Amino acid sequence: MLKHYIMNTTGLIQPEDGIKKLRQMELASGIWTMRCQLIIQDQDIIIRNAQNGEQMEKFALSAVTNLMANTSTSSRGVYSSVLQFTVEDRTKQSATSEMHIFHCANTPAQEIADEIKLANFGRPQAPTGGDRMTGA
Repeated sequence: MLKHYIMNTTGLIQPEDGIKKLRQMELASGIWTMRCQLIIQDQDIIIRNAQNGEQMEKFALSAVTNLMANTSTSSRGVYSSVLQFTVEDRTKQSATSEMHIFHCANTPAQEIADEIKLANFGRPQAPTGGDRMTGA
């Protein structure tokens, strides 16, 4: 997971900028990986550390924008199944955004993006009351 704070005074940061930043980081200092789980629960997205179960992030689905899945088969390794989205924090006086980028190893990025879209538009929860959980 890469989290990049966006403070741009000239306009919106595009999803392609996130992949560009990821590539720059890979070339400059390498990328540290962390296994995590992205969980869609009620109207929130929760990100947990897959090893210890600790909640690392929680934000409202309604704050998610610029949702994109890159599932290119021509991309090498880390870029072959990438989910990215922006979380806009509208509670602060000067609105800030965070771009989140995940390499999806267990579940295709497009499947996760589709689940987020469906949950954001009020799809009913599973009959068992269980949470939808994806490995990101």
